[in-house]
Amino acid sequence: SFDCTFLYHHYGINVHPIQDTMIASAIIYPDFPKGLDFLVSLYCDGEPYYKDDGKVWKKGVTVDEGAFRRYNAMDSAVLLQIFPRQKQELLRQGNWEAYCGQRDLIHPLVYAANRGILVDVERMKKAREHCKDQITALESELRTIIGPDINYDSNQQLISYFYLQRKVKPYMKRRKAGDSTPTVDEKALSRLAAHGLKEASLILQIRKLRKMQVTYFEMGVDPDNRIRCSFNPVGTVQARISSSKSIWGSGGNFQNLPSEMLALFPADSGGLYLCFDLAQAENRYVAYEAQEPTMIQAL
Repeated sequence: SFDCTFLYHHYGINVHPIQDTMIASAIIYPDFPKGLDFLVSLYCDGEPYYKDDGKVWKKGVTVDEGAFRRYNAMDSAVLLQIFPRQKQELLRQGNWEAYCGQRDLIHPLVYAANRGILVDVERMKKAREHCKDQITALESELRTIIGPDINYDSNQQLISYFYLQRKVKPYMKRRKAGDSTPTVDEKALSRLAAHGLKEASLILQIRKLRKMQVTYFEMGVDPDNRIRCSFNPVGTVQARISSSKSIWGSGGNFQNLPSEMLALFPADSGGLYLCFDLAQAENRYVAYEAQEPTMIQAL
């Protein structure tokens, strides 16, 4: 996806044919790493672990250009060793068709990510400033309750404040070791707020506004007033699409945008936005694919 995005953005090249070792790996071994470093160790018998060389120039250490070019050439050469063996495994598993379906998502996703979404930068700026003003007002109100000395970003200080100073029965969180420890996570703060502790409610509001400000209203916008991202065809454990910042570092995750952010996206001239969702889509698909009569009747 990275290479296709780069070539399409800079040169308008739509690469065909294309294969993807990362997508193949996600389908063959869903629980294993998908990176090229792992695939080299798995498929390239006796291959020197050249990926370590990359860590040198990535850190900015001066190396000769020959080493840099060799590293890039190796990145391409090993694919010709890896993919034929992956194809054999996909065919043996009966998953070749599944692989092709995921692979064919690359070009539509590259196009969508490269086109991006138009954003109203002036409204975005106003939303950011309004967010800051709200945070300032809420912090002022919070300080009148908890005092100036408590750092409400410190879990330990909040635990001490709510469970020792205010003498509230602690909410506990089970750890992997099997024991439990006091917590002031979002769930605990919501319960404290429900029991009438205004300061817990204020902290929750401040945290939500901070996330809105930093994650969304300060999202990097490209010079053409569009926000872009990178789509990964197999970004989750279940092989669903995920998104993140563009390969140039702007934008962010497009798949969990709150309504406050969506309101800043005007449709392109002559276009309109449609938002649709099917309730219980996965359950319905499973019921009918499995031909499970009780489940179908319930739905």
